[in-house]
Amino acid sequence: MRFKELRENLAEARSFDKEIIPAAMLVLRRRGIRIFPDGRKVAMYTNDQYGMVFTIPFNEIGQLSAPISGVAE
Repeated sequence: MRFKELRENLAEARSFDKEIIPAAMLVLRRRGIRIFPDGRKVAMYTNDQYGMVFTIPFNEIGQLSAPISGVAE
């Protein structure tokens, strides 16, 4: 079997011209930091391309204060 025939038969080799493929990496911009009355700090990040907003809690030395799924430590 030639490579061209193999490539045409693979499901991954199909054309993605009309489909939207999610980005492999998101660029986040920090918009601000909020400090709550009980001392907790939360940073707000946005992604303009997808219109997403993330809030991430952190402590005094800049480490995440709550585990977030999908974030490597």
